[in-house]
Amino acid sequence: MKQHIASIRTNILVFASLLVLLLGTVGAAYLPLGPLHFPVAMAIAAAKAVLIVLFFMHALHSHRLTLVICVASLLWLSIMIALTLSDYHSRGWLDIPGK
Repeated sequence: MKQHIASIRTNILVFASLLVLLLGTVGAAYLPLGPLHFPVAMAIAAAKAVLIVLFFMHALHSHRLTLVICVASLLWLSIMIALTLSDYHSRGWLDIPGK
């Protein structure tokens, strides 16, 4: 497999995008978003994570199996988070004495 070397321009653009997203995170912390604080922060964090994985960890130009493993790990993480949240949200459903 041919090794890909990212150009300086690409690295600078990704770095600038990460800085803009950082400023977006800090700016969103001061906005009165109410219950939307968490989803906005997670969306910005997910965008930063995608940029880091694709460009700085070279997943964009790696073997396709690497991308499959990245997607599978994100799917597994989402399953674990969904199961944890379902347990957390359903704790008050049963009236258990002594609780």
